[in-house]
Amino acid sequence: MYRMKNRFVPLNKNVYWLPLFIGIGLGAVFSCSQEEDMEPRPASFSELEIGSGDNRTLTIGQDFHLNVQVLAENLIESVGVRIEQQADKLYDAPWNFEIQWEEFEGLKNTTVHKHFMIPAAAVEGEYLFTLYIKDQNGSLMEESYLVQVRAAENPSSD
Repeated sequence: MYRMKNRFVPLNKNVYWLPLFIGIGLGAVFSCSQEEDMEPRPASFSELEIGSGDNRTLTIGQDFHLNVQVLAENLIESVGVRIEQQADKLYDAPWNFEIQWEEFEGLKNTTVHKHFMIPAAAVEGEYLFTLYIKDQNGSLMEESYLVQVRAAENPSSD
């Protein structure tokens, strides 16, 4: 016997489940496709210090200080620095420098605090200092800054 209490008479109790399953199915399809479309962001960094006290001066034949906080969405593959002559500047001789550290491989977020020697073969002048971070997902983040390379007997006038 059908009761007309709410003026609604269900024909089949399974009809109530159909919208629920359709909703769950559509939610799963759309949520998966959004995750696939999102590209992972490359690593970023903060609190960058290039040179002692962030003076951005590299002294030939002396220790150089680099400090940076690396924030990676994916695991880090390597962190490195390139120091390159600028195309529009004149130098006494060609000189470029690159150093890369794999010791940060597999880390997600870390502090890179490094000291390395500026070779005696370095040539004075204004250079492009590029910090780069590669992650294990293939993303590369790099940013460049102007720095001064100076001889020890010709210190910065800062």
